[in-house]
Parts: sequence; C-alpha cells; structure tokens
Amino acid sequence: IALFGDNEAQGIVILKSFYDYYNGYEDLDKNGKSHYHAGYKELVEKLYAEYPLPIDIMGEENKKKFIKLFGAILRLLNILRSFDEFAGKEIFTEGDLQDYLSYYGVLYDEFKVVVAKDDVSADIVFEMELVKQIVVNIDYILNLIKQYHDKHILDKEIPADITRAISSNPELKPKKELIERFITSLNAESDVMKDWLKFKAEQKEKELVQLITDEKLKEEPTRELVEKIFRIGECEPSDAAIAEILPPISRFKSGLLAETKMRVTEKLKDFFIRYFD
Repeated sequence: IALFGDNEAQGIVILKSFYDYYNGYEDLDKNGKSHYHAGYKELVEKLYAEYPLPIDIMGEENKKKFIKLFGAILRLLNILRSFDEFAGKEIFTEGDLQDYLSYYGVLYDEFKVVVAKDDVSADIVFEMELVKQIVVNIDYILNLIKQYHDKHILDKEIPADITRAISSNPELKPKKELIERFITSLNAESDVMKDWLKFKAEQKEKELVQLITDEKLKEEPTRELVEKIFRIGECEPSDAAIAEILPPISRFKSGLLAETKMRVTEKLKDFFIRYFD
C-alpha cells in the first residue's frame, strides 16, 4: 500500500474517489492545514506542456523536476488503473507513454550511481517498481512482430513501435539486439511464436559455447551452473561456484584470478538477463 500511494499506511487505507485522483483534491494534514493534491489530468497536461516529445532535457535540475513529475504521474496511474471509470480517459497515447517511460529509464541509468549511494541530498526517487506494472512484456513485443510478419513486412510503423516498446521496458533493453536479429530472420513461412522459442534456444546455445570457448571454462560444470541459475531465476553465483568453472589459474596469480572471476561473473549475468523470461 505504501508503494502504491500512501507512505503512512499501517492498517486500513480508504481510497478516494476516481474523480479525486483524476481531477485533484484537497485534504487536511494532522495539524488541520489544507493541502491540494494535483490530479492525473493536471499533471499529464503539465508534462506535455513542459516536456514535449521528442524529449531531451538539459540540466540536472530540470531532469530532477521531470523525474519528480513523472514519478507522481506513475503513482496516480497505478491507482487509477484499478477504476473502471479510467477506461477511455488515459490521455496518454500508448506511443507517448512508452516514449516518456523510455526517457525515464535513461535518466534512471544516468542517476543510479547517486541513488545507489543513497545520497539524500540528491532528492531523487525513481518509481521503477511502478514502471514494471506498466511496461510491455515480451508477449506484447511478439504480437507486434506477428502483426509485422502477417502484413508481409509492409507496415513501416510497426518496427518503430517495437523499438519504442523495447526501450520503455528496462528488462527488455538487454534483449533488444536479440529481438532485432530475430525479426531479420523471419520469412514468409515463419511461425512467429514457435520460431521465437527456437531462435532464442539456438542463440542461447551458440552464445554459451562462445562464452565457454572465450574464457576456457570447464564445459560440464559451466552448463550445470547455467542450468541452475535459470532454474532458480536469478544470477548471483558464489565465488566458489565461479571458481569451479574456471580454468586452472596459479594461486600465485591472485590478481589474475580475481579479475577473471569478476569478468566471468559479469558475462554470466549479461547472458542470464538476455535469455531469461
């Protein structure tokens, strides 16, 4: 509940009406002072007015203002989507929302070092958990690809929609190159959904073999480790697990051993992110 809009939630939270969240409302704080809360409509209109698309904001303070405004919109959007009355009143077109989400993700990458250090003075809060509630998933992308294929690759707007949709989802960005290669592999006889699984499996195996070859890893232990991380759904291998798959390295070369462990761990994480659904 705190994540979805009430930081002081403890036991019972009573939602206000749809029209309050949509148009704005006033309430009283603990001291009886009146406070105005801008509604979704007002904030979205402000976003379009102050940060029109295509968006490119100059200056750190302006970027922080955008982050704060768009974060407030995300919180309201998350609440409003639970109301039937919201249907048809979204204001955002799907493409515009994805463009704003994409830029929000770019700023997250730019500021995440500050966020990771928990620098309170930076005054930056990213609503990435709420972004995950909104962004498209791989099924949506595959359906766009299927439309593109079924229209005999004539609808030139669909590739742009695909790129925009991928960019709007932080979890799909690492798969961008893989998806683009899949699109170029399509032909008249392709079955998009079935061929995607086959293509992904083939590319996954090819890349795993390349990783084993490049790093001279022990094949069977590496395959066992990869199978394990995909089974449990996270890639956080221990130092001992990484040591098991590395080629023999003299203990007298501790610097080389540590560097190799770090490099292989990062490559495994990239591999996992690219191929895990």
